Amino acid sequence: MAGRPRLRPRAEQRVVVAVDDSTRQVVGVHVVHRYPHRREIGYIHDTSALAAHRGHGLGRAMKARQTRTIAAERPDLELICTTTATTNTHMIGINHALGYETARTMNWVETTTAGPAGKPA
Repeated sequence: MAGRPRLRPRAEQRVVVAVDDSTRQVVGVHVVHRYPHRREIGYIHDTSALAAHRGHGLGRAMKARQTRTIAAERPDLELICTTTATTNTHMIGINHALGYETARTMNWVETTTAGPAGKPA
């Protein structure tokens, strides 16, 4: 129809949360996105747990559950990508234990909006 906006496909977002049974508080989250232009790849955007709940396997459990679920429900998914700071050795260990392989490392650099030495970038 003329004059009607064309709807663009949306990204798919999958979220797993961990809830503390005693407090009913969300204590962990794991998020995966799939984008319409790259349906064969899932991108992990976050895996985190509250400080008091770290070190008990929560991140690993959420990531493993999400990986199994999305692989079973989306047979067109070929790859799941995640990024982890090189200083986060705990999450790197979890990733490797779950079968993720390091594909590349990167160096993240930043400057203020004024740029180096106060000159606009």
